[in-house]
Amino acid sequence: MKNIVWLASYPKSGNTWLRILMDSILNKNGETVDINKISLANLGFLSRQRLDEFLEFDSSSLSVEETYYYKRKFFQEFDLNLKKEAFLKTHDANIQLFDGAPLIPEDITKLVIYLVRNPLDIVASLANHHGITNEEAITLILNDTYTLFRSKKGITTSVDQFIGSWQNNVLSWLNSDLPLIVLRYEDMLIKPTEMLIQIFRLLEIDVDRHVIQRAVNNNSFEVLRRMEEDIGFKERNGSTERFFRQAKSGAWKKELTSQQVNKVINDFEPTLKRLGYFPAIKAS
Repeated sequence: MKNIVWLASYPKSGNTWLRILMDSILNKNGETVDINKISLANLGFLSRQRLDEFLEFDSSSLSVEETYYYKRKFFQEFDLNLKKEAFLKTHDANIQLFDGAPLIPEDITKLVIYLVRNPLDIVASLANHHGITNEEAITLILNDTYTLFRSKKGITTSVDQFIGSWQNNVLSWLNSDLPLIVLRYEDMLIKPTEMLIQIFRLLEIDVDRHVIQRAVNNNSFEVLRRMEEDIGFKERNGSTERFFRQAKSGAWKKELTSQQVNKVINDFEPTLKRLGYFPAIKAS
């Protein structure tokens, strides 16, 4: 069966906003979504407890390679039990495992919606999220071994997500054999309704355009930011003041030094060109 729709992205690329919009459209008739009760892709990151229950033994004894292998097995079993499409969020790079097969199997994948964002704009957002400097955030997006939920102090409550560098994460999905649509975050900011219509057309889900437009209006960044200020957001990292920081494209021009910009461009130039970010970035 091919029932899983992956909402994939490098961190801080707009994945949560996309989840909220799609949740509003599919489950709320375009109304405002409570940010602490997002029902779409609510499996989110795979918990250690859920993996243990699937394996029927303590996964903390597994090596990193074995963990990812069984993580793929979990996804395959999850798909077998589905009666219709299910949406799963991931920041994982679609890495090749020790048996030569990719982490995300093609035979369970209906569609990958890969949301990509200019890495220069990710820097300050990632810095804010982790409570680090822009320079440290640049080191992170260049880091080929960047991993979420891996602690030197021991096993965490969520199973590791291997992120890798921004470029390697992007290419692991773009160069895969999976059915894929690539959405640029910058295009989502300019024409969200058109981008969402494109998604639902590919999913072969009939949705009224007015419902989509209503969802866009009712779940704007301004609405979500105010909601976070009023009731908080459970997905916010404790080291940052707010999750919904700003919905802007090109803020890097004021936030990064020329040396920092060049460091990112020099490492990612081929992929920036492929995605249409370069040479526009250099011209700025």
